[in-house]
Amino acid sequence: MKKKRLVIPKRLVYVDRDFKTTFVQSKRTGKMMGRKRVPGYGDKTAVLRVKSGEFGGAIMGRTKPIEIRGSNRARAHTRVLR
Repeated sequence: MKKKRLVIPKRLVYVDRDFKTTFVQSKRTGKMMGRKRVPGYGDKTAVLRVKSGEFGGAIMGRTKPIEIRGSNRARAHTRVLR
């Protein structure tokens, strides 16, 4: 019997821009072991999170690395290139 796949509408998924993590990889096997918090931007991937409903707050995956640059006038703010 085939398991039914969970489908969550795209309108309920948003990008949670918290860049302060990076991946942890096993040196011996190369296997991904999880993520850890780091100062700065980390590896610049953001979390895809569900807004509301039965699965509200659940993480659905991660984005590709997002380009970030600071402006010359306001260096403390992050600006995302599109």
